[in-house]
Parts: sequence; structure tokens; C-alpha cells
Amino acid sequence: MANARILVVYYSRTGTTRKVAQSLSAALSCDSEEITEAGSRKGIFGYLRSAVEARRQIPSRIAATVRDPSLYDLVVIGTLVWAWSLSSPVRAYLLANRSKLPAVAHAWRGRQRSGLRPDAGARRQAAP
Repeated sequence: MANARILVVYYSRTGTTRKVAQSLSAALSCDSEEITEAGSRKGIFGYLRSAVEARRQIPSRIAATVRDPSLYDLVVIGTLVWAWSLSSPVRAYLLANRSKLPAVAHAWRGRQRSGLRPDAGARRQAAP
């Protein structure tokens, strides 16, 4: 994908995914955008809320994003897997932008594995 316009979009509860996304964005010389929320997910209650929302597939309330994903050839989504599910902030992003998403690569990070894979179905994964 020489000269491709790439956007790295990510959510990071603890900062680890942020570091990976920023490194990837720097390596690819591309734009990035962090998905943010108004509330905090710190501590045990934030952790438990995250797990419940993920298992029930409840999208969280996220702040409006600045970058339009339809202007890119590829969008890389970075998130931690919560309770064997998509994190609720990323679910909210995908729902809000599903009609604008071009090709998608889902970057995931779990306890036992991490990686990057093309995921054309990511737009549909967020659908209830």
C-alpha cells in the first residue's frame, strides 16, 4: 500500500495500547486518533464496568472524533480485548463510523497474544 492514507485509531484504558498505537503511527508516518470518554475507568470499579459493558456489547459514550475515516485508505483499530469481547469505546466508534470505514485492520492486544490482522468485517462486528 505505497502512498496509502492510513489512520490509526485506538482506545487505551491504561496507556499500554496508546504506546503501541503511537509507535505504529510513527513507524507508518501516518495520522492517529485516540478514542476518549468523559468518565474514568480507573480502579477496580472501572475494570468491572469495562468487563460488564464488553460482555453485554454496550457501546460507551465517547467524545466526538476529529478525523474522518472515509478520507483514508486503511483504518487500523487498536484496542484491548475486554472479557473476550470488543471494548465498549471501540464498539461505540465502529457504530458511529461504520458507513465511513474503508478497509480496516483490527489490532488487538490480549493477555496471551497480540497482533494485527486485516478485518473487512469490523464494520459489521459492532452492529447489535
